[in-house]
Amino acid sequence: AREVALGATRAAGWRARGVSGVSRGKGGVDVGDGDALVVQRVIRRINRRVAIAVSAFDGTVPVPSTTVSSSSSLRSASALASSMKTTPSSLFVWLHGFADDGGASWAEFAHAVVDGDARERTLILTPDAPLVRAPRAFEAHKGVKDDLEVRAWFEPRLRSAPGRAAESWTCDGMEASIARVRAIVDETCAEHAIPLARVVLGGFSQGACLALACAARDLRDVGGVLAVRGYLPNRVDRVDDGANEARPHALILAGGADPLVPVDWSLEAGQYMRARVVLNEDVGHELSADDIYCARRWLSQRFAA
Repeated sequence: AREVALGATRAAGWRARGVSGVSRGKGGVDVGDGDALVVQRVIRRINRRVAIAVSAFDGTVPVPSTTVSSSSSLRSASALASSMKTTPSSLFVWLHGFADDGGASWAEFAHAVVDGDARERTLILTPDAPLVRAPRAFEAHKGVKDDLEVRAWFEPRLRSAPGRAAESWTCDGMEASIARVRAIVDETCAEHAIPLARVVLGGFSQGACLALACAARDLRDVGGVLAVRGYLPNRVDRVDDGANEARPHALILAGGADPLVPVDWSLEAGQYMRARVVLNEDVGHELSADDIYCARRWLSQRFAA
């Protein structure tokens, strides 16, 4: 319906560039959805945190380069699995973005997008990124002069950085984070006899980048990848496997007004991953109701019995 409002010519132009679906506007809550209030609450809470992180990147953005500490390398799923009514047959690993509060802050979102019968059979993990020294711009925004720690999976790649060449953004820490996600998946799947084909990796922003990087290299046999406002970092050693090699099912949700992840980056990732790319032209680096409903429909197919 929103593609009609957008205009057939513009929608066709985006489709020619590899976009599977196009919409405009931030999207309202589906009035037919029984958990509309939950969706509204999830969007409000997440976007409040994301806005703080995004606003900190105005102006010069020195990147975190020294790891200070980290959370435990593995997060055991035993306690979560024991609280489920049925034995888990699927696994959903959700990775948060740069400078977020941690994985637990996205648990409500993860449970909102894993819907219906799949919710009773799916084990959901939301691990924490390591703590690193914050960029100076972030410290200034927070009013902190001394060292401030934020959570980050790797050194971020940004669209622009005054006085700094684009090639100098190295994505340091990517290899360690890919290995960490692989260890979480391997340990959990072994413990609960979950096949890789029943595993979906997902994430927002930097977490989406990490999910795509894992699926492009070390976890190419997972059942799917859900990337919200993400790209495939150049640091990742992509396997040149020919046109016939299978890729995981992938859904990339892009924002046409995103100041941190240009649409071209999402399209580049979509082309390599052979992903379905859905673009909301008026949405920035934030979460929308359309994202939740689109992700929910896609995940229901991935986790179908």
